[in-house]
Amino acid sequence: MYCIVFYPLSKIFNYFHDGLSYIQKNTPYFNLCNKAYKEIKEYKKRLPKKIKFYIMKNQESNAMVFSSRKIAISQDILDFALECEEGYEIFKGILAHECGHIFYKDLVATIMLRAAIIPIKIIIYIFTGIISILFSFIFSSNKGSDSPTLYDFFNVIIEGIVRFANIIGGKREEKKADLFAVKVDAGEGLLTFFFLLEENGHKGDLFDEHPVTSKRIEYMEKAIHES
Repeated sequence: MYCIVFYPLSKIFNYFHDGLSYIQKNTPYFNLCNKAYKEIKEYKKRLPKKIKFYIMKNQESNAMVFSSRKIAISQDILDFALECEEGYEIFKGILAHECGHIFYKDLVATIMLRAAIIPIKIIIYIFTGIISILFSFIFSSNKGSDSPTLYDFFNVIIEGIVRFANIIGGKREEKKADLFAVKVDAGEGLLTFFFLLEENGHKGDLFDEHPVTSKRIEYMEKAIHES
């Protein structure tokens, strides 16, 4: 319950293993999710007609989107939403944030970025392989097989660029998803959640893919005031 996270596909299988389960129809959790989603969809008709909801027992995050029609919510958030009105508003704000990722097709952008790296790595692998072969003919080398290669060097650079792009792009996507909650009249609940995060010491990290909590509070307050 520490932050709203938009997870890459590489982590999804871990969540299934750790207890990601489908919310069955005609249950309190389903009715809760369905009610909140219908209220959100009233403002944005382009959202999918139906969403499949899952309970996430892993406590590393409170919610995530893992397809264009699937959202997982922390069991703690769901239970809190059933307990009181404030809990429901916070839950609705978090759900609206995740709906923002779906609305803006952020998952597609993430997949495309990762896919674009594959041919680049192949080209680098071939290029550095040729260079290494040529150098092996010209220079004798006493380096062991565990020594870093030219490919390793370029690979570190590429991974660094990708990580930087993920941080910059992630912060932009998270801000858009936060502001989406304001557009669907769920901003107050999300803002309350950010205040709770800050009060509990979860201030965020400049090198994380999410804006720091104080920054999120700042632009959320401004957006709500202007709406």
